[in-house]
Amino acid sequence: MTSRIATRVADIAQRVTVSALFGLTIYGMVGMVEQHRATMRAADEAWKKHQAEEAAKQKLQDDPLLEGFVDPPPQRPS
Repeated sequence: MTSRIATRVADIAQRVTVSALFGLTIYGMVGMVEQHRATMRAADEAWKKHQAEEAAKQKLQDDPLLEGFVDPPPQRPS
């Protein structure tokens, strides 16, 4: 009788442990997917910002009105 109870308790403990580990695995995988999405979103925003800066710089370089324009030298305090 005691061995049946011990076997039943061990079976329940094993099922609970396996279920908990499975739940933690799924929770970790969902967390990794969300972290990946956030990283990709941030990288996409940074890339779009970089592209906009490059386009603005190229637009200034291609502006015919600024052809031959030289920035004045910085003023030094005397």
